[in-house]
Amino acid sequence: MAAFFEYRSDIPAPPPPIRYDMGGHMDATRPRRYFRHDLISAPGTPASHVYLIHRGWARLSFDASSGRALTLAILGPGQMFGETEVLYDMRRQHTLVALTPCEVQCIGADRFKRALKDDPAMLEQLLHRLTLRMRWTEAQMQRIASHSVAARLAHVLLSLAGDTPEPAPIPVRLTHHDLATLIASTRETVTATLGDFRRLRLVDFDRTRLCILDRCGLASI
Repeated sequence: MAAFFEYRSDIPAPPPPIRYDMGGHMDATRPRRYFRHDLISAPGTPASHVYLIHRGWARLSFDASSGRALTLAILGPGQMFGETEVLYDMRRQHTLVALTPCEVQCIGADRFKRALKDDPAMLEQLLHRLTLRMRWTEAQMQRIASHSVAARLAHVLLSLAGDTPEPAPIPVRLTHHDLATLIASTRETVTATLGDFRRLRLVDFDRTRLCILDRCGLASI
């Protein structure tokens, strides 16, 4: 799955996973293992490490003062979290929770900074990705402000499915609440909208999986 893969030309593509060759910069520890729903990182905690996902999927979210959570990204194998906080010696700003069993490698802040200093190509790659992430976040905000819930949900489902042939399964199990936090909506609205999609034969789903049946139909919403 390419998280939030781009299907519309008016919205910039999200930054792809950076598969850093950390080599000797890795901490000499085994990857940490997390079960589904385990908290990997919490806001307000010191940014002493960068996290690199080896296996599984995790949800990166922001908890608003209203009590509602907005999912910023679904992170998978090869993707990294926490670079910005480490570079600027900030406390964690977001919540990272395991959606599936995960293996996550911790890279110490000093080692990560040293790797960037010693490898200009790696630093350039990181800066490029951070720029793309900023552009994509801005586009995501514009989409939430200007598109209907149905259009936002269709875009997210296409993004999550990537280029898998039809019927295209969503490779990570997401609840209706999870999908709602991805598009700034409610669980009830997502449930109703998915029901509409199924009646139109655009998707099919049960309690354990969701498949896209008609990419063109979804993309036209």
